[in-house]
Amino acid sequence: MREEVRDRESGLPTGALLPVNGTPYDFTMRAGGAGKMNLDDNFVALHRDLITNTTVAELSDPANDYGVRLTALSPTIKAMRVVAPADADYVSIGPQFNYDDPFGREWSNDTDTGMVVLQPGQSTQWEVRLELYSLAGNPK
Repeated sequence: MREEVRDRESGLPTGALLPVNGTPYDFTMRAGGAGKMNLDDNFVALHRDLITNTTVAELSDPANDYGVRLTALSPTIKAMRVVAPADADYVSIGPQFNYDDPFGREWSNDTDTGMVVLQPGQSTQWEVRLELYSLAGNPK
């Protein structure tokens, strides 16, 4: 799912979560990736592996024969922000605990926006694994 935003300038969410399946935002098994899309989107309701309870984001560069795999090891990571400006030559994938504006009125009371609330003296962990691999030797 992807957070719908009111407009790209403010980036404020509307409170609606949009399915990505079959849309230009569906990057599963998509050759060519985002193409000329101008991405600055927060993806939520992430698919988690049933056994490891992890979420994986991959980015590949076939022209240079490598890929990057980011695995969110912490189950409290509920979202991944993807920034890939159409006129730039970079992509940023940022795992995060919470949705945008997690305490905002746009979210219904029963929506788990992922916000981790700590009492004084408490702490939390945020853990990811980053792997660089050759596409020729990719075990997938």
